[in-house]
Amino acid sequence: MADYRQRLYDAYVSTHMKTVGTPTAEGLARSAESYETIFRAHLPADRAASIADVGCGYGPLLHWLQQVGYKNSIWTLVSARCGLGEN
Repeated sequence: MADYRQRLYDAYVSTHMKTVGTPTAEGLARSAESYETIFRAHLPADRAASIADVGCGYGPLLHWLQQVGYKNSIWTLVSARCGLGEN
């Protein structure tokens, strides 16, 4: 059953990363609007809190978090096959 990871990575890359394209300022702004609605109420009041985004794609959530003051945030990708590496 060890190949389940490979199947997950392949599915992610083929269904998600190909549709993302090159990140743009407009795309980040659209994402920020959604994140504000979905996540803002769930964030800690302490903007120095540590936040990790695992499997972040090109990083729009981290971009938004840093824009709204959560500077102690990090990211990593689950698979180097996505072509973006690790932070």
